[in-house]
Amino acid sequence: FSMTGWRLGYLVVKREVASVLKRLAVNIWGCPTSFIQKAGVKALKDPDTWVWVENLVKRYREMRDLMYDGLKDTPGVEVWKSRGAFYMFPRVVKLLDMVNMSVEDFVNYLIDHQYLIILPGSAFPAQTSKHYVRFSFATSREEIVEGVERFKKGVEELLSRLKT
Repeated sequence: FSMTGWRLGYLVVKREVASVLKRLAVNIWGCPTSFIQKAGVKALKDPDTWVWVENLVKRYREMRDLMYDGLKDTPGVEVWKSRGAFYMFPRVVKLLDMVNMSVEDFVNYLIDHQYLIILPGSAFPAQTSKHYVRFSFATSREEIVEGVERFKKGVEELLSRLKT
């Protein structure tokens, strides 16, 4: 329902998983403030909200597909369509190896030379995350096209240095 950051939601899981999650509930998502609870109840009960959500999901799918189509042929980048968030998390380890950079250096290069802000995977806890970058497609079609173009231009610049 686009209540990002409000820390209110629900899960559908197997009983075994639910019993483990109960231990975490108190510290992670327990006790949301009253206005957030009221907004959640309204979102779940209002039929117009569900139409809005269906339209939003359709739009996110379109933006995801646009980003995927733009990134899929980028050298050294492995990308797939996300199925549950408005983020894309392409694997760039081959590219990083080709240009001999860490993910942090690569992201900083894009910031400095293409004025493109993406997150390095190392901002996330998994050890393998250092092989990824994160894009958001919760934006306009125009910004996605421009962001993908800047990303590809940055990659082309880095790869062209190898040829000289």
